[in-house]
Amino acid sequence: MRYIRYILIITGFCAFCAVLAAFFIPMGAAVLPVFNSGLSETALRSILRVAIFTIVQAFLSAAGAGCIGLCAAFFC
Repeated sequence: MRYIRYILIITGFCAFCAVLAAFFIPMGAAVLPVFNSGLSETALRSILRVAIFTIVQAFLSAAGAGCIGLCAAFFC
């Protein structure tokens, strides 16, 4: 039973890393041309502003889903 728990923890961690990579790799690909070609600083600010907004929205969505899930688990 202990091995199943370790396998689930490792699988969950790998899934978490895959989700992070799926966000940060495309974001890095979008930001990299700003540094290579010398684009304006406003382009970088725009990309970072969108990235921060996306991260905040994802966190709020996950927090809301967690609250709803916990309430559903305890009260239903």
